[in-house]
Amino acid sequence: MDDLASLENLLLRRCFVEVAYFGAVCAMKAPSAAAHMLAGVGCCGCVAPLAVAQQLLEGIAVPDEALAIRAVVSPASELPYEGFFHLVEAVRRDRAVRAPPSLREVFDAVADELAYVSRRETHRPPEQRRVYSLRQASLAAAVLLRRLTGTARELPGVASPAAEAASAVIDQELARSGGDAAFQR
Repeated sequence: MDDLASLENLLLRRCFVEVAYFGAVCAMKAPSAAAHMLAGVGCCGCVAPLAVAQQLLEGIAVPDEALAIRAVVSPASELPYEGFFHLVEAVRRDRAVRAPPSLREVFDAVADELAYVSRRETHRPPEQRRVYSLRQASLAAAVLLRRLTGTARELPGVASPAAEAASAVIDQELARSGGDAAFQR
């Protein structure tokens, strides 16, 4: 089994931490649109506990198995940024890249989780601020995941102006020739 097939298998089992790590290694070892896309989904999928916490804060019922998710990231996690930029790099490398059919449901679930995470905000000291806030990066990643699956379903609780602003962030990043704006000033 090759690296990408292994990553897809891990994503099917929602082993996001492993996909984030091994996907990033794979994307550095053999850069490709698929490797960056899978690494991006792995990074973004790690935020599931934050999404569950936000749903509970909003009074939204969550399944019992969601309550069993162990928190593996903090609200100040850099993973939504990393995931967003892996997804952008995937599209930069191949504008026709799409989610594998077997993973569309996983990609859409991660997009929904990012929509909840986008309602949270971490305030950083001025010297640690990013070009995009956690909200912007999370929502842009969610919109980009929807593009990769071709799903027309709206993101939960996301108004059209917010989704349009996220699309503008994506377009701005795709217009760049490369790099990671999360660390540019």
